[in-house]
Amino acid sequence: NVAFIGLGLIGGSIAKTIKRIHPEADIIAFDLDNESIDFALSEGVISKKLELNELISTEILKKLDYLFLCAPVMENTKMLSNIKENLGESKVIITDVGSVKASFAAEAKRLSMSNVICGHPMAGSEKTGFVSSNAYMIENVYYIICDAMDDMESENLKKFKEFIAGLGAIPIALNADYHDYIMSAISHMPHYVAAALVNAVNDASEGDEIFKTLAAGGFKDITRIASSSPVMWEQIAFANKNNVLKMLNGMIDNLNDIKDSIINNQNQDIIQLFERSRSYRNSIPESGLGTINKEYRLHCDLVDEAGGIATVATILAVNNISIKNIGIIHNREYEEGVLRIEFYDGDSLSRSVELLERHKYTIYH
Repeated sequence: NVAFIGLGLIGGSIAKTIKRIHPEADIIAFDLDNESIDFALSEGVISKKLELNELISTEILKKLDYLFLCAPVMENTKMLSNIKENLGESKVIITDVGSVKASFAAEAKRLSMSNVICGHPMAGSEKTGFVSSNAYMIENVYYIICDAMDDMESENLKKFKEFIAGLGAIPIALNADYHDYIMSAISHMPHYVAAALVNAVNDASEGDEIFKTLAAGGFKDITRIASSSPVMWEQIAFANKNNVLKMLNGMIDNLNDIKDSIINNQNQDIIQLFERSRSYRNSIPESGLGTINKEYRLHCDLVDEAGGIATVATILAVNNISIKNIGIIHNREYEEGVLRIEFYDGDSLSRSVELLERHKYTIYH
């Protein structure tokens, strides 16, 4: 028996995964968006929708095995005290899915809630809502778990770790504070930097639409995460304030160093900047699963002739490969190949590469 408070992109994806792997599971949920709840009901993902006070009642909590809190990070933390009041003798494992863990764990510790296991599936998208969720989003992704009481050998931690592994994710146990420090560097700061970069270009454009037209290549890719939920990232900024500020200060120092090097014509400093960044970037495993959702895409050389795109699409369709997005790339400053194709998963990508190369297309991926 599983309950969800919040059934958006991540909550919805976990619920769908549970239902796919455990079809007998009874899943109930609350969400402020009635359309999401009704959609989940119509798809058979959940069996019942409840109001929040009903879902966290003693009667319901005592029946649950897992309770997922999938609201914004600060809302999840505030919710713990209300749950504690109704917990009684329930053995339910309470977990969240946010990318900030220390504040949530600290509140659970303050309330002496030993059944709280913090969770963070390192998956997501710039899209939001249950409508964008899918039953394979957490498959083969790292799923960070932290015992709120810092007991790395607790039975609840072991139980939840087994449950998450059974859903196809890769559980990794970390200390909550260390988790937040890592996330501030590899997840939180990139979102704020991307947002700042987009806003800087928007200011520079002064309404000139040619900026948008020419930015459709590499610029759009590196700033994709700037389309993420404003509410979620506002809460993350303050829930992980000290770590985010430390990383942003480091970023500002780097930018100031670049600025000074350009002002003072220090050519070698600029070369070293790119050599150092290239070395570290190239050392990151291509197969690694990170906090920013991986794109499964290829680029393909294509002769400019009628039916060219349709031919490629047909080759993939007859082999039961679903295409997420397809289109001509007009700005190839950072990319090879004239045709870009996006897929929903890595298996579809690898099969497509093999198929198209067999048909003598030149593929870049």
